[in-house]
Amino acid sequence: MNGSHGIAQPVRRREDVRLLTGQGRFADDVSQQGQLYAAFVRSPVAHGIIRNVNLAAASAAAGVVDVFTGDDLAAAGIGHIVARWPKYQSAQIQSARPLHTPRPGLAQGKVRHVGEAVVMVVAETLGQARGAADLVTLEIDELPAAVTIADAIAPGAPEVWEDAPGNIGQVWHRGDRQAADDAFSKASHVSHLSLINNRIVATPMEPRTSLASWDGESERFTLVASSQGVQYFMEILCEQVFDIPRTQMRVLSGDVGGGFGAKEQPLPEDIAILFAARALDRPVKWTGTRSEHFLGDPHARDARIEASLALDEAGNFLALRVAVDDAMGAYYACNGTGMPLRNMPNGLALVYQTPVIDIDVRLVLTHTNSVGPYRGAGREQASYIVERLVDQAARETGHDPIALRRRNMISPDLMPYATPVDRVYDSGEFETVLDKTIALSDWDGFAARRVESEKAGKIRGRGIASYLECIGGFPHVGARDEFCAHGSVD
Repeated sequence: MNGSHGIAQPVRRREDVRLLTGQGRFADDVSQQGQLYAAFVRSPVAHGIIRNVNLAAASAAAGVVDVFTGDDLAAAGIGHIVARWPKYQSAQIQSARPLHTPRPGLAQGKVRHVGEAVVMVVAETLGQARGAADLVTLEIDELPAAVTIADAIAPGAPEVWEDAPGNIGQVWHRGDRQAADDAFSKASHVSHLSLINNRIVATPMEPRTSLASWDGESERFTLVASSQGVQYFMEILCEQVFDIPRTQMRVLSGDVGGGFGAKEQPLPEDIAILFAARALDRPVKWTGTRSEHFLGDPHARDARIEASLALDEAGNFLALRVAVDDAMGAYYACNGTGMPLRNMPNGLALVYQTPVIDIDVRLVLTHTNSVGPYRGAGREQASYIVERLVDQAARETGHDPIALRRRNMISPDLMPYATPVDRVYDSGEFETVLDKTIALSDWDGFAARRVESEKAGKIRGRGIASYLECIGGFPHVGARDEFCAHGSVD
C-alpha cells in the first residue's frame, strides 16, 4: 500500500498475532458432540501375510465401540487409493508399464511396509482407543523384504507386487537419445557423477489429524483434515474410494501447522475413519502421534543417480544425461510419480543453455512407506544433479566455477526460452541474480575467512547452486478476476 508521500509500504502479514497468541484453529482443535476416537494397530514387519488378527481382548475393553480390519472395509466395497500419473505426449514416453498399487484404508491379506495400518479401534475416549489397540494380537507370517533400491533390483529379490517383476514399476525415457549420443561423442570433456539422494521424512509441527462425520439423512460426509488441498482430497476420496459424487463429500481445512507436500493427499487413515463414521453413525476423530507420522505419512526422495555433462573446449555445455532409480515405496503415493516423471525432468534445464537433455527413470518398488512430494518435490533433485555436475566439471577442466556458470547461463535476450524438456521460460535475469549472490555472500572474501577458521581449528567451505520453480501442477479449481470499468475487482 502507499504511504502519505506515495512511498510503497510493506504489506504486513495478517495471521501472525492470531497464531502467536494461541488463537489458531488447527484440525486437532475441532471436536464434535458425541465423537469417538480412533487408534491404529500397525504392522511391525516390512513384508508378510496376515494369518490371523485376534480382536477379542480389544473388543471387550472398556469404552470400545467397535474394532475394524481390512476385511470389514472390503466387505463394504470401500475402494483404494491409486496413483495419478503425469500426462505427457506419447512421443515423450519411450517405454512405459503403468502399474497400479491399490492402497487400502486397512491392510488386506498382506502387509508391505513397517507401520502399515492393519486394525482400527474406535472407542469413547482417546485413552481407551489407544489402550485397546495394545490388546490386539497380529499373527503375520514374515516374508523377506526389499527395503533399499539395491535390495529391490537384485536378482531374486522378494517382489512387492506380482505384476511388477524385478520390482520395476515403470521404465521411462524422455529426450533425444541420438542427439545426446552425438553430443557426448563430440565433447572435449565429460564429467560424470554417481549420486545418492537419501530418503527423508517430513516433520511438520502439526502431525496429521482427521475428524470424519456422516449425515445419514443427506448421505453426506464431512471431513475436517490438516490438509493442503481440499479439492484433491475430494477427488481421490469420492472418485476412487467411496464412488460417490462430490456433492456428498465436504472437506474442511483450517490452519495447517506445516505440510510442504506431505499433507497434499488423503491417506489410509482418512479412508478408515470415514468408513467408521458412516458405519457407526457417529463422528470419529484420529490424531496421529509423531511416531505414526514417521510410519504412515509420505517420505521423500530416495534415489540413485548416474549423471553426465558434456562440454566443448571453451566450457560450453553440450548435453546432459541423467539416469535415475527412484524408490517409490510399496504403494505409489497419490501424486508420488509426479516427482521423478515430471518435476525432476522439468527442472534439469535449470538456468543454463544445455542444448540436449536425455533422461532415463526407473520407478522401483520397495517394502517401505510411500515416497511423495515434500520440500522441493523433485526440483531440488534437479538442482542437486546439475550443480554438482557443474562444480565437478569446473574442478576437472580448471574453469572457475562462477565463470563456468556465467558462460552457460540463459541470457535475458533469449527470452522467451524453450528448454529441451518442453518448458518455456518467459523471463529471467539469472546472471543478475548470480551477481547479487556473489556480492551479498562476499564470495571474494572467502579466502580470508577460511584462514581465520583454520586458526580456530575449524574447516570452512562454500558452495553455490541455482534453483528454479518449474513444475506446472495439477489444477483442481478455477478462478477468474474481472477488472470493472469503475475500478473495482470482482
